[in-house]
Amino acid sequence: MIEISFMKKEILYFMFFGLIATNIHAQKETVKIGNVEWATCNVGAEKQTDYGSFLTWDEAQKSCPEGWRLPKKQEYDDLIKQFDGGVWWTLDSVEGRQFNEIGEEGKGLFFPAGGFKEPSSDSIQYQKTCGPYWTETDFDDSFAFYLYTFANGSFTTLGDNHYGKSYKFMVRCVKSE
Repeated sequence: MIEISFMKKEILYFMFFGLIATNIHAQKETVKIGNVEWATCNVGAEKQTDYGSFLTWDEAQKSCPEGWRLPKKQEYDDLIKQFDGGVWWTLDSVEGRQFNEIGEEGKGLFFPAGGFKEPSSDSIQYQKTCGPYWTETDFDDSFAFYLYTFANGSFTTLGDNHYGKSYKFMVRCVKSE
């Protein structure tokens, strides 16, 4: 069963002529699947169809708000198994992978296919056709596991699916009970 809730985010604005403290409660949906609560937006995104920030694995480890963290490889594996790999979907003209229960149109998790950045470049590669997401699970000193979606392929972290930690991928945060 999928549960939808909201998390609150407080933002402080600093201006060059002084400090102005403003308490803004930006509502962000979350989706609870089993014991894991998933953010519906990527780190650095304002809505679920935004790609958000592209981060190295080391940067990703520190990117989630307090109380949140990167998903473990096993949590992505469980998500994939529960929703039979999800479906390639277009949401508000953005390509990506959708995980939702049959008959629950619009509810669930959408992972936009924002592509990635190579270590030696700041240009985005394969935007709209693939979407790699970091896990908190590393493989060794240089490689870490990641979730990968591809327009005409599967969405999986099963097996030996790891990549260089210096590549910049998208990040989705979770918290668990």
